[in-house]
Amino acid sequence: MTKTFKKSLLALAVAGFAGQAMAATVDNTAVVVSTEYLQVAPTGTLTSNDLNVVLGAEYTLNDVITITFAAAPTNQLPANITVTGQDPVLFPNGLKGITLGKLNQTGNVVTYRVTDIAGAPSQKTTGQTIPFSTVTFERSAVTANSGMPVTFTAQLNNNANAGSLEGAAQDNLFNLKSQFTVAATTLFDQIIDVEADRLVFVNAETDDTGVFALTDNGGGFDFDADLDLVKYTVTGNFGWIVNPANAIANGVIDITGCSGLANAVVTASAITFNCDDYGSVTVDIDTAANGGASVLPTQRFTLATEVTYSDGPATASKVVAAATGLGSWGINASQTFIPYMPFNRTGANATSGISQIITVTNTADVQSVANNDTDYAAVTVDVLLENGTVVTLTKDDLMVQALPGVTRIAGQIRNAMAAKGLTDGGAATRYAGLTVLVNASASDIQVYSAYNVGGNDRGWVQNDSVVTKQVAGLQTQIDELNNVSAGNVEAAVAAALNTYGASTATNVTDAQVAIEAILATLATQASVDGLENLSVADIQGLNLATSANVSDTQAALELVLATLATQASVDGLNNLSAAEVQTAVCAAVAGATNGTVDLSSVVGDVTGGEATASGNAAAALSFILNCNP
Repeated sequence: MTKTFKKSLLALAVAGFAGQAMAATVDNTAVVVSTEYLQVAPTGTLTSNDLNVVLGAEYTLNDVITITFAAAPTNQLPANITVTGQDPVLFPNGLKGITLGKLNQTGNVVTYRVTDIAGAPSQKTTGQTIPFSTVTFERSAVTANSGMPVTFTAQLNNNANAGSLEGAAQDNLFNLKSQFTVAATTLFDQIIDVEADRLVFVNAETDDTGVFALTDNGGGFDFDADLDLVKYTVTGNFGWIVNPANAIANGVIDITGCSGLANAVVTASAITFNCDDYGSVTVDIDTAANGGASVLPTQRFTLATEVTYSDGPATASKVVAAATGLGSWGINASQTFIPYMPFNRTGANATSGISQIITVTNTADVQSVANNDTDYAAVTVDVLLENGTVVTLTKDDLMVQALPGVTRIAGQIRNAMAAKGLTDGGAATRYAGLTVLVNASASDIQVYSAYNVGGNDRGWVQNDSVVTKQVAGLQTQIDELNNVSAGNVEAAVAAALNTYGASTATNVTDAQVAIEAILATLATQASVDGLENLSVADIQGLNLATSANVSDTQAALELVLATLATQASVDGLNNLSAAEVQTAVCAAVAGATNGTVDLSSVVGDVTGGEATASGNAAAALSFILNCNP
């Protein structure tokens, strides 16, 4: 159940205190217009649906009604409006008839005066519907005002000093929203098998699939643009493919579900292709069709979606989503990246003075390691050379196991690099980045990296060992959160909470603690360094409570924090203290329980549409704010 706080709740509480009668309501079905349509068809006019107002007070002759639009209509509203009342014999307590005469229409303001009231004394005007017809506006005005807000007010007896008959009732005649949305429905999620030399996934699997879809954002548009083209870009590391340019022809990459598939190109870093319609698209990666043995890289996949749309001859393009999470490839081992390590030149004119310090700490219980298991904790190292080439030092090259305890591996790495000629010739000092893989649980492994110059000057090199341990298991949960709607976010987080010992989100306190633990993990400098999808700028700008740099994930988690509505999450929402909000709304809840306040109008806001009566809404508010019975 989704629960949100809005200022309307506080307004509702105030109404509860005063015990006022029902106010007027603007009864209008908004015209749904896509923002993309307005971009390619900016000129001309748009006409609203019928503008109706349901009166919420007892009107008499000469009362004045004022309708204010955000911009001036291009048409004239009716000069006179007459609404017939109900038969006083059949409906003695029914609705009176009412007639309005237009006083003035200047700019964005239209005024009417009540010129006639017809009906029995026992009948009423409260609840009577006044039809003001349709209203037309320039499209530019609709765009500039994010629709067309309209406000209805009424004054007593044509005299501003006599006071207000009805307070402001508001609505928007047009609902403007983006026409396009994209989401991943199946994520790449294979685990690379280190014991198979990273040539296949676990269980000897060779296939992985990602599925995503562009949709029309719920449909129901009265005015929308024509979709002409969708350009998808799946970003990842495809450098392991023997011939990326022929990956589709060779069956390594297979794209299905794409209407009008065109311009499909595979490079070492991306798969790009075009479709000509909405729909679910599947990208399948078959490593067995690669035509040669390649080490599979751990990586994250993202999806960029760009659409081209039109109305007649006018066209435009926009990026719907720049980086939708599309899953990742993990590995069944510990993996640590050391970004920088200096080595002496070897071979002819060898140099000296630099030594490396690289150790692996394995905290596993020694009793849990099987005897004579030569694969357990075997070390493999990928060497990134200065020219960008990557050379793998296999477990057979290194011949070292990082068994429980502390194991020094710098000597084995140095000797294996020399044996492959990686430090021969060139400058006196050679530099390399090292990816250290240990065939053991990532939670048991930490890597220390440093170097000595002349035996005195030690240089510590920060690696991502601690980060890898902290965020292990979170990335898939993050990807899932990036691709859920606000309505489903609680369910997604509830599933993620299992990692932190809270199996459901029904216990507010436990869920709050769990989610704060996730935020804390994401929001520290050390733990963020290892998240591959964040740039340096993202990391530098990260902020624990309000960061937008973890994209939709952070927003989703913050939404959950708000919806769980602990005392701390209420503070500052509307520049009101928690105590003020809680006191005001709890009083309204009490009024609803006693039948004096109708909470049905905010049922959707506080319960996600599950409740249908004010009693249920009151119960929902009580739950949110922990009101005393």
